Amino acid sequence: MVFCWIPRELNQAADFVSKGAHDYRVAPALFLALDSVLHFTLDLFASESERVKGHQGLVPFASFFQSDSSLGDGRRVPFASNGTTWVFPPHGLASLALRRCKQSDSPSALLLPCWRAHPSNRASNDGRKYSIPDGRTAVARADVFGHSAQFIRIPPGFASKRLSSLDSAGNSRTERCRHAMRLVLFNISAEHAAKCSALLASLPPCIGR
Repeated sequence: MVFCWIPRELNQAADFVSKGAHDYRVAPALFLALDSVLHFTLDLFASESERVKGHQGLVPFASFFQSDSSLGDGRRVPFASNGTTWVFPPHGLASLALRRCKQSDSPSALLLPCWRAHPSNRASNDGRKYSIPDGRTAVARADVFGHSAQFIRIPPGFASKRLSSLDSAGNSRTERCRHAMRLVLFNISAEHAAKCSALLASLPPCIGR
């Protein structure tokens, strides 16, 4: 048996299968806007070919996949002690990522696809809309994310999703996400959260196309 290295660009199909489908990527302009305020020093869930770049260059990363350049397994690597940890987990690790953010005393920013609305917050058959009172919504959020977490809604168009099939040339395909995202800030001051919100509001819509 002979082992040999096949470059990633010549082995797209196998690389795609090894990582699974539905990986998300965030628009570079969105990350740079956040980095200008939060100064990210660790990307907790990345890969060699899917790293984020901040104002100081490529951000050190941990990875769920084997990589000589990573700091280790993102499920276990400690959060950054100097700066903010960027947490954009694969779909299957969202619960673990949330738990780690809540348990850490270090600043972190967790990006998640927005959950579907509660049935009582959807339009009924007669066309009227019944909403959950703000107080109950706040309590529910605190139960899930913790009382100190802060939230920023990111509209559709600022992230892309890798599709479950390859194109005719064997390359992975992506499409712009049609749903909004939720940025959850842990151990970050209200002043910095407000700056992030203002910067994101100033970005052009659908920049993730």
